[in-house]
Amino acid sequence: WGMRKTLTYVRDRYGNPPVYITENGVGLSPAPGAQLVEHLADAGRVNFMSGYLAQVLAALSLGCNVRGYFHWSFFDNFEWTDGTAMRFGMVHVDYKGEFGGEWMQRRGKSSLTYYREFMEGEHSQAAAGGGGA
Repeated sequence: WGMRKTLTYVRDRYGNPPVYITENGVGLSPAPGAQLVEHLADAGRVNFMSGYLAQVLAALSLGCNVRGYFHWSFFDNFEWTDGTAMRFGMVHVDYKGEFGGEWMQRRGKSSLTYYREFMEGEHSQAAAGGGGA
């Protein structure tokens, strides 16, 4: 509920300016020795996104002027404090070619499918004023 509460605070305190939510994401570290399927099935990230996006939708229904939501990060990346151990992306990057592909091969995770389906779903039409739920 923190996202909704923050957005309604900004609405009320600052006259409902346009808001773009950037770099909202979660870092997950797969267990040592995890297989590729475990890297790609990132249910924790899907749960995180689902909760935050539900609160953004709730804020929209309360009249908050949210114009965009950008998940952090699209790709697994290098983080200054964790290097490549922590995974933030919706796209898995095979840093060492250890999963039978070429070095640095990219593969979509389940969170990418969730995010795409969410952004293309009926609520996106409703938020854009095009009908829907």
